Amino acid sequence: MSDTLSVQNICVTRVTSKEQADVRSPLSAAQKTLVCRTARVADADPVCQSVTDKEFDRVFALPISAFVVQLAARRTGRNYPQHLSFALHIHAAFFALLTATILVELLKVNWLSAAASLSRTALLVVYTVVAFHQAYGGAWGVAVGRTAVVLTG
Repeated sequence: MSDTLSVQNICVTRVTSKEQADVRSPLSAAQKTLVCRTARVADADPVCQSVTDKEFDRVFALPISAFVVQLAARRTGRNYPQHLSFALHIHAAFFALLTATILVELLKVNWLSAAASLSRTALLVVYTVVAFHQAYGGAWGVAVGRTAVVLTG
């Protein structure tokens, strides 16, 4: 019982705000989550809840995206691991585009940063349409429809 109270005190005293959770706290994100779950204060403490929400997003974003791809391309005769591979491919392309635009934004040229941000979105949509057309076949209109379902779903 005293362990739970001391763990709860660590979570409450060391993690009091998002800034403190990210910068000042000597605990890692995994340790904070463990502390929050052990102390059973995740529901009461919004900072502890935000740490667990971030982990949920990281762990389940790709499988959920693969499921949305499976729904968009349900009549292609492919199974879930193939959709998962396609979703991983699209995520990797997005992160490559994101990395490139972040590098451009480091130059601190306003018009170039704005152009890079707009082109990132356009390139992501175009790349996803082409990827759907190449991977799943069908007409270009079908690929555009699937892209719309996946990017808005």
